[in-house]
Formats: sequence, structure tokens, C-alpha cells
Amino acid sequence: MIKLEDVKKYYGDFKALDGISFEIAKGEIAAFLGPNGAGKTTTMRIISNYFPASSGSVSIKGLSPSEGRRFIGYMPESNPLYPEMFVEDYLRYVLRLRGIKNAALLKNAVEKCSLKDVMSKKIGELSKGYRQRVGLAASIVHDPEILILDEPTIGLDPNQIRGIRALIKELGREKTVIISTHILSEAAAMATRIIIINEGSLVMDSPADKLESSFSSKIILNFEKFPEDIDALNKISGIENISRGEKGIEISYALGNDIRGEVFAFCAAKKWKVVEMFTKKEGLEEIFKKLTGENASGLAKGLSAKAKLPGGEER
Repeated sequence: MIKLEDVKKYYGDFKALDGISFEIAKGEIAAFLGPNGAGKTTTMRIISNYFPASSGSVSIKGLSPSEGRRFIGYMPESNPLYPEMFVEDYLRYVLRLRGIKNAALLKNAVEKCSLKDVMSKKIGELSKGYRQRVGLAASIVHDPEILILDEPTIGLDPNQIRGIRALIKELGREKTVIISTHILSEAAAMATRIIIINEGSLVMDSPADKLESSFSSKIILNFEKFPEDIDALNKISGIENISRGEKGIEISYALGNDIRGEVFAFCAAKKWKVVEMFTKKEGLEEIFKKLTGENASGLAKGLSAKAKLPGGEER
């Protein structure tokens, strides 16, 4: 549905995007993550034909952005609305701009975004949460095949966030959805795909359910009595580091090398009394910090060489 190849964007001498490439298929909900200034909004605007890329290619259903934009519903972060317009008039206006006269589409968007009770109110009189829902309704009112949502849950209370999350997941069954958000828990809850960029470069592209396996996992072992010769564990191939605690240790091990069975067997052979053993994997927040923090460049270069594609294979 969406394909970017070596996309670059310059603002004068400043390089905002440095060769971004990825594909997003129908039915995927892709969370597009990165720190402020990473290039997220620039990428979304290029896809939605807000402005062109400086170089590289972008295709929407095999078409150029100018041709493919009719298949896109875009909700920008600023959520530009006309505060003096009534909600119903505004949504009808959005449909008219697209040359569409279909009352069923309007009704569907209103119901999905829970706007029935405010249709006769002016947008400027609404709370920030309701204005956010009006913006979302405007992006889906023409029933697009592709949704691009920049910070869709900003200003919503917890109940509204759950409702929008459920709606986006429902829409993702039939549509291609790209979401930009700074709330990593929301990305983890909604997305089937995680794309992270930093300083204009792609640093991670992974199916959401395979993200944690791309980073070193850790085994936590607690003993009844701390073994004197704990360093003997280093004989096990794949162990990267052993950190000691008062009664336990934390073992970091290499990617794709599950050593839990070997560690347990080793402890049993040594007759070390293990009272607790469990796996600790890095969540999205820790992974995000590693890829976008001060020491991220080296790690990002290593990972980008084998970035994950939608099916989980390496490129």
C-alpha cells in the first residue's frame, strides 16, 4: 500500500530525512516513533502529499503521492479546524471538498468517533478532547483505505483514549494505518508494526510481536545462598554479562541464543539452590532509549543492517 525508497528531505542545508526506506501493507497498524525533530512529521507529510521529497521515491498503491492522496485520510498533529463552524457543517464541508455526497459516510464517522451529542455545537466551544475527535472524524469521513494519524490521542482522557485505541485497531483490520505518538504504551497497545527513526534515519523496523527478540534478553536468578564460584557460569556460550546482586544475578545473553535451559542445568549440576528464575525482556521504552539516546548511533548502525521487514525476515 505504501512504499518509500531512499527518501531524503532537505530544508535548505538541513537534512531532515536521510534515505528512509520501508513498506507498509494493507491491514497493518504501524507506529512511527522517534524523538522530537527525528523526521516523523516530515515523513507523514511527504506520504500525504503535503510537500514533496527532495529525492527518492514514494508510492501509494503504486501511484505517486499526488495521485494516491485520494486514498488517504490524514490527521496532522496540529489538528487544524474552523472554530466558528458547527461540527456537522464542518464534516459535510470536508466531504464536499472531496466531491462526495453520501450521508451514510457522515453518519458512520460520527458514530465511530462518538460525536452525535455535539453535532449542533460550534467546534470552538468543544473541549480539546472533542476537538481531537472531530479531527479524527474528518480524516475517516470519506472512508479512506489509508489513515495517517499524527498524535491522535493528544488531549484525550483515559476513557477516550481507550475508545480511540479500539477504533484504530478496528480500522486496522481493513485499512493501512500509520500512527505517530510520543506515548510508547499506546504504540505497544495498538501497533502491529514498530518503525523508529532518529536524526532522519531509520533505526528499527520490526513486527511488534518480534521487537523484544531483537535485543538482548536477561535471566534473573536468585539463590538461597549466593554461590562462591558464580563466575563459572561464563563457560556457557552466549553469555554477554553477569551482574551481581545481594542474593542473585542478572545474566545478559546474545540475540537469538536462548540459554535458559543450559543455565538451569548448570545450576542443578553445581547443586546451587535456585529459589527464583525468570526472564526479563526489554520493553519498548528501553528499546526506544537505546536507539535514540546519546549512545544510539553505533547500535542503530548495527541494527539497520538487518532491519526487520513485515514478515520478520532480514534484508
